[in-house]
Amino acid sequence: PTDTLMLSRADFARCLPETSSLSFAIMRGLVRRLRAADRQIESLALLDVYGRVARTLVEMSDVDPHGRILPPGISGSGVGLTSGPDCSFGSPGGSPKPDPVPIPSGG
Repeated sequence: PTDTLMLSRADFARCLPETSSLSFAIMRGLVRRLRAADRQIESLALLDVYGRVARTLVEMSDVDPHGRILPPGISGSGVGLTSGPDCSFGSPGGSPKPDPVPIPSGG
């Protein structure tokens, strides 16, 4: 169940100075939305499609305790990570892995 409250503009304007926690919560939400819009505009203006896909994948990814990027939905404990700086994934037995595919930077 969801409870909702409807305020007139005048009542809302009166509540803001009286309830600082409400004011700060609204500001935090607006700042989050503004930063997300700013990142989106930056991506569209400065990155090609490959750069936008790469940025989205990185934003959706997790980082393991060693600072390596993990694909979305995979934890470091559930994957046998190969050694080396290339952040590639392999089986714990060390089976061959495909060559990494370079992702062009934006530009």
